[in-house]
Amino acid sequence: MSPDEIAEYLNNDDSMDEKHAEASTTNEDGDAIDPSTIETDVNTHFVCFTEVNGCIYELDGRKASPINHGPSSPESLLSDACKVIKGFMERDEGEHRFTIVALAPAVED
Repeated sequence: MSPDEIAEYLNNDDSMDEKHAEASTTNEDGDAIDPSTIETDVNTHFVCFTEVNGCIYELDGRKASPINHGPSSPESLLSDACKVIKGFMERDEGEHRFTIVALAPAVED
């Protein structure tokens, strides 16, 4: 399938929504959680950085649109993203909930 066909398939697949709903309303043992006990003030989320047409973009579902953080390339994306993230960390001194995951090809020996 093409990327567009995969997106359309996932968009029309209700099982993803059902599994998400199930996971968000049950504990590790599969027992139902009382929704009134679920903490609703969650201050964590994920953002993604990607390089498009020579620029690094931040994708954050809580923002209205992608944010262009300036020039980048496929070769410098990781270091460019780290610079942006360091800026976040400097802005939010005392915040320790930063985690970085890189999806990258394997390094050849």
